[in-house]
Amino acid sequence: MTGPAAPPGWYRDPWSPWAVRWWDGGAWHGSTVPWTSSPWDATAAMARECTAARWARVGMWGLAVTALAGTVEVTAVVRSFADLLGRAGTAGVRAPLAYGALFPFLGVCWLLTLAGEAALMVWGHAAAEHARRLGLPARLTPVWAVVGWLVPVGALFLPYWVLRDCLPPGALAARAAVLRWWLLFVLGVPTGMVLGLLGLAGWAGAAAAVVAGAGYGAVQAMRGRVVVDTITAAHEQATAAIWGRAPAA
Repeated sequence: MTGPAAPPGWYRDPWSPWAVRWWDGGAWHGSTVPWTSSPWDATAAMARECTAARWARVGMWGLAVTALAGTVEVTAVVRSFADLLGRAGTAGVRAPLAYGALFPFLGVCWLLTLAGEAALMVWGHAAAEHARRLGLPARLTPVWAVVGWLVPVGALFLPYWVLRDCLPPGALAARAAVLRWWLLFVLGVPTGMVLGLLGLAGWAGAAAAVVAGAGYGAVQAMRGRVVVDTITAAHEQATAAIWGRAPAA
């Protein structure tokens, strides 16, 4: 049996010579997949997933722009109204159209967000399809990696379910990392809107809000890239184990 010092991963099942089982670093878990020396299309599937993962890492920055866009948008609205109220008693003076001037910037932000979502759809589908071929249990079929983003309300949790199930049930730390990133993403717009209220404190508050929104987005993007790397590495290890290279138990 694998010693306690063995790192988490797929290893030859100590109870069956025809399967590999997930070892979490301290105990065996119930997830098993057949072990075979037949390469089927494992190499091609892994190559497709790795290619999609490269785009997903870039796409994470597109998704991160959501928080910044929300912050800038609310800040602009707050400052416009504050200026309007401040000049209300001045005859012939109109408030600056700060919000309208930001339309091009906000348009670019939302386009980047859509591009990021598209990259996540492609990678999520490739990863979920590969996970299913590896025998990992999943609540949803791979198609939900794409459709899940388009379902009202369901978009708040369906893509997360798909990505979470790309990891073995026993990989609790890795699954928790997926959840942390997803919560950062889902809460990005609300957080950006709350930060935008700092604009009430004047232009210094508005600047602080934008900096905070950018920082939030950066943290979200980096967490997302960790999720992509974690799932890809898990699938590479599982593919190598199942393709006749499972480490001895």
